[in-house]
Amino acid sequence: MGVSLKAISLSSAILWGTAMLLVGLTHMGVPSYGGEFLRIISSVYPGADTAPTLGRVLLGTVYGLADGVVAGLLFGWLYRAFAGYESSLEIGSNRTTPRGNRLYSCVKSIILQLEMRQSAFQADPTVTPNMEFTQ
Repeated sequence: MGVSLKAISLSSAILWGTAMLLVGLTHMGVPSYGGEFLRIISSVYPGADTAPTLGRVLLGTVYGLADGVVAGLLFGWLYRAFAGYESSLEIGSNRTTPRGNRLYSCVKSIILQLEMRQSAFQADPTVTPNMEFTQ
């Protein structure tokens, strides 16, 4: 069974949003905690800076939730692509359809060709390896 894009997106959104919230709230109470992290994050998330206010913390949390959803979707889509499943970017879709593992077959074919050329070169070092790939 493939990876549910909805589940992985929500999981990463909750993890990253919660991390942003906890670091922001802790920074409000202990200003020395997480200052550098928040300065770096503020270069990516405009408005979510080191100011110890609840509004800035909530803004950083919203950015973290949105960023987590996007990162989860991309991760799930890439996982499905490399695992050989056709993915749908619909949030509620759990449908996975084997697509003949085209990506896997292509990579495997390239690796086998490289291994064959390497063994031929090791058997006869005077052979010049031809690097053209055939399909």
